[in-house]
Amino acid sequence: MELTTFGAIMKFAMDREKSLQTLVEKTISSDAGQVYLELLQSLLSDCKKSLKLLERTRREGINEMVLLPISDLEETPYLDPEHPETFEDAQAMGLCLEMTLDRITLFYQAAAAKLPNETASKAFNRLADKKLKLLKSIQGKLCST
Repeated sequence: MELTTFGAIMKFAMDREKSLQTLVEKTISSDAGQVYLELLQSLLSDCKKSLKLLERTRREGINEMVLLPISDLEETPYLDPEHPETFEDAQAMGLCLEMTLDRITLFYQAAAAKLPNETASKAFNRLADKKLKLLKSIQGKLCST
């Protein structure tokens, strides 16, 4: 489905953050999650901060953005991958987190380029940068385990 409005983009972003937060909370409580506990706690904190930033951006930008059309931004490439109910090992969990973070990072980068509001665009670029740093941390951890 195409994301054609500021509201649709914001809702999609918030849904992705909530989904990531749920995945992280689930993995923190698993045995596999203990290998990545510090990283997962950092990621969980980041999700909460990202949601607050998205909510604030939506509140501040809604008046001027509500009528501006946006094109060529599909949600399909950025949807979450299938997550297993439980992870057999830390490697599988890390790969799942890596795919999820990669998709949300790519979404933030694509949306930032499409949003005509400079404040919203900057917020999405900032979110992309934060997720990219976390993604690199997970990739580094995967290589070392």
